[in-house]
Amino acid sequence: MFDMGGVVDEFSSEIMERKLLRDFGVTHVDSFISLCPDLKSVLQDLTCGLMDEDQFWLLFQELTGVRIPDEKHLYTKYFSPIQKADTIRVISDLKANGVRVIAGTNVEPPHRIWHDQHNDYAIFDMAYTSDALHLAKPDPDFFIEIAKRENLKPEEFFFTDDRLENVEVARSVGMHGYQFHSAQELRATLRSLSLL
Repeated sequence: MFDMGGVVDEFSSEIMERKLLRDFGVTHVDSFISLCPDLKSVLQDLTCGLMDEDQFWLLFQELTGVRIPDEKHLYTKYFSPIQKADTIRVISDLKANGVRVIAGTNVEPPHRIWHDQHNDYAIFDMAYTSDALHLAKPDPDFFIEIAKRENLKPEEFFFTDDRLENVEVARSVGMHGYQFHSAQELRATLRSLSLL
């Protein structure tokens, strides 16, 4: 099971938020939560698919007092992830070796729609997204729910993510967790486990 952002593709939510804040005329902070700590729970609800983009921006405006431009698809305005070719090759090689490869990723609905439109999840046998599961990493239930849906025991999973917290929670429920640093290191680890 692969995380997407930071593993399969490169994207900085920090850069996206900074650019959007500048568009909104906010220059004294670089992130949504720095602007208003109450946005943390709102962002969590968005990631868990409990609201859509329009609802998010309404709450953002109410909580911050910042006027949001009347512009469609603001959340994807600066969303342009770049796929990591080396990681894609690892996934292709795993599948060629008969290994089922799935995604387990946190994603806000606007970004998941963008990924769907660009066919980014097609490399996987199945993609489990936080907005569809209504659960997000690092919640242990995120991993447990995916194991149930795959009809497997947690210990039958190899999970890789660039965020150590997510890896540690995966381990706590019984999965083999691996912190991603590079596709080359991941490939060596998978070979040592006879998966490649």
